[in-house]
Amino acid sequence: MGAQTKNQANTSSNAPESAAARNGQKRVSLRTAIDEMRPLIDEMRLVALNAEISAARLGNEGNPLGVVTREITTSIATLDDAIGDFEKRMVALDAKEEKAELEIENDIAEIKSVGKSFSYIEISMKIEVARIDVERDFGHISRRIGEMGQKLREGANALGHALASVLAGEDDDKLF
Repeated sequence: MGAQTKNQANTSSNAPESAAARNGQKRVSLRTAIDEMRPLIDEMRLVALNAEISAARLGNEGNPLGVVTREITTSIATLDDAIGDFEKRMVALDAKEEKAELEIENDIAEIKSVGKSFSYIEISMKIEVARIDVERDFGHISRRIGEMGQKLREGANALGHALASVLAGEDDDKLF
């Protein structure tokens, strides 16, 4: 999963190679070197074992060979232990890297979630601004309608007075 995520990231952009990718390649190279060393170490053990057997067969004359063989065996064991420790560190590093990748993926999901929340807030704000604009426009229209209604009432009152005057026979010219 971790390697797939890295590969997808590397193929999806033309960005320079990341440090994590370079470190991953170094770890692969080191593991390959260790895998190539294992058969050589095993072969050296067999050679040392054969030399130890030969030294034992030679008796006192084989003592110097036995000393050298024990030194080789000790060196092989030390090398094998060092490789084992290295491999343990590599496994721990891989686990940390996978954990970090998972944490990054979780952070990205959280950021996207927050981004969606901001998008929702932004949309809500735009809707609120539009509502305020509509209310303002509606208020303006309502005032205009109120003003027009007032003028109509005033005109109707004036017309009513003029009609009343005409009907009362006071003045026919007030109508027009």
